[in-house]
Amino acid sequence: MKLNQRWEIPGRPLPIYFTPEHQRFCAWSSFWFCGECGKRYAEVRSWIDDRPAIWRAVTGCCPDCRGSKWSIPGSLENLTLVQWNLAPEEVLRYQLRCELSYLSSPDHPHNQKDF
Repeated sequence: MKLNQRWEIPGRPLPIYFTPEHQRFCAWSSFWFCGECGKRYAEVRSWIDDRPAIWRAVTGCCPDCRGSKWSIPGSLENLTLVQWNLAPEEVLRYQLRCELSYLSSPDHPHNQKDF
């Protein structure tokens, strides 16, 4: 049995195909939707030997909405993906860019006057 994944992330026109080196705990398909506007903004489709994996939805904040102290715009981070070694390098770089750009945002809690 071999697990494969197809990642679609914001700002990338083509999907990323990936076969995790360590396949334990990553046989889920997930999609991220914005808790503010409801837009579906990213997904990872997983399948094992041509059989699709079970889907689960993850609430986040799309790149077009304001973040909060609980959510970074465009972020793919959540408790279900704690083991980032299960994601391709390009997805990890995307996540890092989201986090770094949010640090300078006026919406970041550390940049607000009432903090």
